[in-house]
Amino acid sequence: MVKKINKMIKNIIENSNKDNEKNLIDLSQVRLVVIFGIFSILFISLFLRSVDLILLNQTPKNNFSSSNSIINEKNRADIFDRNNMLLATNVNSASIYAKPAEIINKTEASIKLASVLNNQNFSDIEKKLTSGKSFIWIKRQVSPKEHFEVNKLGIPGIKFQEELKRIFPQESLFAHVIGSVGVDNQGLSGVEKKLNKRLLDSTKSIFLTVDTRVQHALRQELYLSMKKFNAIGAAGVVMNVNSGEIIGLVSLPDFNPNIKIKPSDDAAFSRVTLGSYEMGSTFKPFTVAAALENKVISLKDGYDATKPLKVSRFIIRDDHPKERWLSVPEIFKYSSNIGMAQMAKDLGVEKQKELLKKLGILDRSKVELSEVGKPIIPRTWREINSMTISYGHGIAVNLLQVANAYAILVNGGKKITPTILLNNDNESNGYVNNERVISEETSKKIRGLLRLTVKSGTAKKADRIGYEIGGKTGTAEKPTKGGYQKDSIITSFIGVFPMDRPSYVIAIMLDEPKGIKETHFYRSAGWTAAPTVGNIIERVGPLLDVMPTKTKNYWKNFEATYISVKSNE
Repeated sequence: MVKKINKMIKNIIENSNKDNEKNLIDLSQVRLVVIFGIFSILFISLFLRSVDLILLNQTPKNNFSSSNSIINEKNRADIFDRNNMLLATNVNSASIYAKPAEIINKTEASIKLASVLNNQNFSDIEKKLTSGKSFIWIKRQVSPKEHFEVNKLGIPGIKFQEELKRIFPQESLFAHVIGSVGVDNQGLSGVEKKLNKRLLDSTKSIFLTVDTRVQHALRQELYLSMKKFNAIGAAGVVMNVNSGEIIGLVSLPDFNPNIKIKPSDDAAFSRVTLGSYEMGSTFKPFTVAAALENKVISLKDGYDATKPLKVSRFIIRDDHPKERWLSVPEIFKYSSNIGMAQMAKDLGVEKQKELLKKLGILDRSKVELSEVGKPIIPRTWREINSMTISYGHGIAVNLLQVANAYAILVNGGKKITPTILLNNDNESNGYVNNERVISEETSKKIRGLLRLTVKSGTAKKADRIGYEIGGKTGTAEKPTKGGYQKDSIITSFIGVFPMDRPSYVIAIMLDEPKGIKETHFYRSAGWTAAPTVGNIIERVGPLLDVMPTKTKNYWKNFEATYISVKSNE
């Protein structure tokens, strides 16, 4: 009996041990399944988050908490000249930022950073690092060398962010055409500002009418004349008289848009499109054209220029008086204010205003640039205003407006407006339904008078063999509240070539030129602006496929056709 009981107990114990072993095995299996399940869930969660970040999340790759860290990664379209020369494009660039909380010695870090970063000083950097902000920019869009040098410093808390940087391969050459952009890739001036939305929204490149070769020659000749005559500024524009396309546009002084420092007001100011100036005698062709078109005069007529003309309390004088009766061609080529004022009086205020309006003189230019000035015209246009405006006083316009008006006068009288976009991208530019401003006959007469002025008038120093250049000089004192500054003048010359088949107009201006020994200390346009245009034409003529040819003596043909009264020298 005892043996049986012992055997039963032994069996129970053995069975119990087996059940415990089995339970232990089952528990281990459950644990393994649970652990595997947990890791699977974590893995799937991480995978889904990665997909979300890579494919679905459209926020910038480094979305810092500070609002200063928002970066415009949008690309801007490239800009080219008419010959596919690159004028503006984008490159990747590093920007340096800091997390001040991670920088132990902020003074030491500031000293090190200032030693390798251009245009950054120690005190400014230290002020940023001790501002208490969690994120600050040290310098945006640094050069590769600066990137390397800062990286080499190995300062904890100093980091880099990749951005798009706008660069201008031609540097300052097109400063007042292309303009500039800010560090956030937004247009600040020029074409970059005027066409900002289009440049950001489209990947299609923009082609301009300008020619880099012509632009270089124009800028260099203006710079040389500016230095030669010790002028404070200069400006010039080259335009196709038949299409309105601007081939070159320069204003000096200028600036380098690659340097992200605000240029001086003088350098940023466009003397071609934004500045409004009294242009002096360059206005005289407008008066003559209006008088011819309205049959107020013929080229055989003339006016008495024996003595100064007194009008109310004003006295109108000639700079180089002939003190005799002058024919219309003589009034034009000798630039007689007395003769021109009498012509304007006979013409009348309304007819004068009508032609100036059609020529685009009285309205803001429609050119595709952001810096375009509004002309300054009399509030009340009386007869005395008409008489002074006839020779370019009492009205202020920009150089581009005058160039465009001359283009209309010589192209057969058809209306055009200036454009900087190639292939007439802006439908409002170029010929406007072949609208006629003056007749072909009047246009031919103005061309003859412009050639006469260069051949034997005030602009003889602009003449160059084989180019049949025509044009008009202008010398004007700068106006002030109390009158005019006799010591401060603007000289200009508007030249057209070749006169037998007008193709281009070149308008230039020198701001406060000084007389030199070579000019016998004369500083007027005939001595300063006229020869500058002659030099430019010699350089750009071949570039524009206008080669010098055997002189056709356009003036003699013109004289024989239209003038029976000889112009006495």
